[in-house]
Amino acid sequence: MGSFDKQQYHTVITGTYNKFQYFFEGRYFKTNGWRDNSYEKNKLLHMHGKYNFDNKTSLGLHLNYAPLKSAYPSKLTLQEWRENPRQTNKPWGIVDSWSFTGALTFDKTFTKYAATTKSNDKGIAEFMITKSGLWLITVRHKIPYEDSQTCDYHVFRYTLTFNLDEDVK
Repeated sequence: MGSFDKQQYHTVITGTYNKFQYFFEGRYFKTNGWRDNSYEKNKLLHMHGKYNFDNKTSLGLHLNYAPLKSAYPSKLTLQEWRENPRQTNKPWGIVDSWSFTGALTFDKTFTKYAATTKSNDKGIAEFMITKSGLWLITVRHKIPYEDSQTCDYHVFRYTLTFNLDEDVK
């Protein structure tokens, strides 16, 4: 319990069971505010579950529920503030709402490439593009980081996208 009846709680439960991953979160916040007719009470319930069919494919569900009740005090004149800075005639605005959202997710990682290669000892890599179409070339260079206590590697990634109008013979 804090000033002005402030209460704030938060908990998270997360884990895995076989091919299923779960994440539950609950939050609660309440305060009566410093001024009259000033309060806030909000909650959050969040759940995310995901089933991994294999290491490249998963199906998930996100659910989120968030009710909110609050009041904001109206403005005061300088005279009213000097008399009692905590007073207010009525709330300036009252919020009494809630939201519920849900989403079904599907993730699929595609790792089949038209061609792969590695560079030689001079850092040169070669391959032949023979089919027309839109192409994406990705290059990744990884070197050990100077201080392995900070991180393991520097990783540099580059991409080049282009269209080849006709097949190469």
